[in-house]
Amino acid sequence: MNDVDWGARLDAAVEAFMEAAQRMPSGSDYGFCAYADAPIAIGGGISSFCWFQTRVQMLVTISDHGLFLNPPRSDVDLAATDAVVKKIVAAHRQDLEGLPSALNRHLTNASQFIWMGSFRELCESDHPQAKKIRAEFREDKEVAGDPGAIESDELASFVEFIGRYGVS
Repeated sequence: MNDVDWGARLDAAVEAFMEAAQRMPSGSDYGFCAYADAPIAIGGGISSFCWFQTRVQMLVTISDHGLFLNPPRSDVDLAATDAVVKKIVAAHRQDLEGLPSALNRHLTNASQFIWMGSFRELCESDHPQAKKIRAEFREDKEVAGDPGAIESDELASFVEFIGRYGVS
């Protein structure tokens, strides 16, 4: 059986997700919004976005590092959960709609995904969570919570909003 250096895996995940969290999305980027499934007092419940240049890059990063998007509880079987995350991502490569809920079932007390897709979908789709995020953006701009598609004149402000989503 392979001995896994979980500390090194955690460090690699932190680096991968830090870069993705700092990336400002453009039209063809893929990403997700997730939060730490932990008490608020220790940083849980705060949603943030991670962005990747391609869908494949996003899926590979989730497969390789999803276990450590947010540190799991100490009683989690790391090897078993890591294997399940990899299996779920492989099974849902063509189904971004179903991937978050499948991951969430196995990442309880670590991370929970609330949206996943392309930046264009976040700006335009009828996905309930995308509409909710757009409505929150417009409320932040003191406009009635309109969940309609992001207009070209709103794009820069929307990118700024999702860059600080969950923090402000």
